[in-house]
Amino acid sequence: MTVAIWVMGFSGIVAQVLLLRELLIVFSGNELSIGIVLANWLVLEAAGSFLLGKKIESLRRKLEAYVLVQTMFSFALPLAVYGVRSLRGAIGVVSGEGFGLPVIFLSSFLLLLPVSLPHGALFTFGCRLYA
Repeated sequence: MTVAIWVMGFSGIVAQVLLLRELLIVFSGNELSIGIVLANWLVLEAAGSFLLGKKIESLRRKLEAYVLVQTMFSFALPLAVYGVRSLRGAIGVVSGEGFGLPVIFLSSFLLLLPVSLPHGALFTFGCRLYA
């Protein structure tokens, strides 16, 4: 179980750096867009840990639930990277045009949602299983 928790932590770091880098490129990278993306990541991780993490107490098959959530996280990451890379075309922003703050907030929130929620739940699941 210790190896699974280490892998979960490492994959979270990789996901965060990868998605932050991709979003930084799409949003033409300034400090404000980095702050918005990191704030969304932290809020969604906390929501996943709080909302989905509560469910583990009522589950009988805790290990299977951990594996299922890890699988969801693993499938969501490449889809989120694809979504970030196709964001300019989906919104219709031409090359050289910047994004507004509401668009940065909402698009990063929606793109990080399927990755951050399960990863936050994985933290709580892993702590409960390890204890």
